[in-house]
Amino acid sequence: MTARTRLWVLVVSTPVIAFTLIGGYLGQAMSRDETLRSLRVFEDVMQLVVDNYVENVDVRKAMRGAMRGLTDGLDVDSTFLSPELVKAFESRDTPASGEIGVELARGY
Repeated sequence: MTARTRLWVLVVSTPVIAFTLIGGYLGQAMSRDETLRSLRVFEDVMQLVVDNYVENVDVRKAMRGAMRGLTDGLDVDSTFLSPELVKAFESRDTPASGEIGVELARGY
């Protein structure tokens, strides 16, 4: 390879590498900001509920309800399983027999 070809490859590849590195860094920073912004909104709502609700709020119960609501909003097949339900599901050796092919869903 001649010196001129090497210089040409260096000139072309340097901006490509720089854009890749800078874009990757900015993409990670922006995605973290979006996640943190959503978590801040959730934290603000939970804080408002805890501070302003008439009766004392069980935070663990409220969090379980929030997780249940988040999974219910994804699709009809999603649900939140408590640790007890997960253990019960995983301990079952054989699946239940007698499925008839009917699928029930909540109406919204």
